[in-house]
Amino acid sequence: MRQSHSLFLFLLIIVFLMFTVGQAVGVDELFLTGIVKGIDQKTGIITVDVKSESCRGLRHFKLIDASSLKDTQQGKKISFRIDSAACKSDIVYKMILPRGTK
Repeated sequence: MRQSHSLFLFLLIIVFLMFTVGQAVGVDELFLTGIVKGIDQKTGIITVDVKSESCRGLRHFKLIDASSLKDTQQGKKISFRIDSAACKSDIVYKMILPRGTK
């Protein structure tokens, strides 16, 4: 009985630590929507006229693989996340596209 109680307490502590450490290192992401204004395939910089209230205006974002966005996307609506919970106009944030976006 004593051994199973100790094991239960040990597992409870492990689960608690995993939950708190996971929360501490988690990165908030901001979800945005806008119109693609330009795609620079060489630099991976995407220019978007963001319509979302939290980041409104013409902004530049970095896409690791800009080839995943074709030039035909220019002028079209796009939804994506950035690797930040806030959006400042002078920072180029990493753009994270939903799976299957081409």
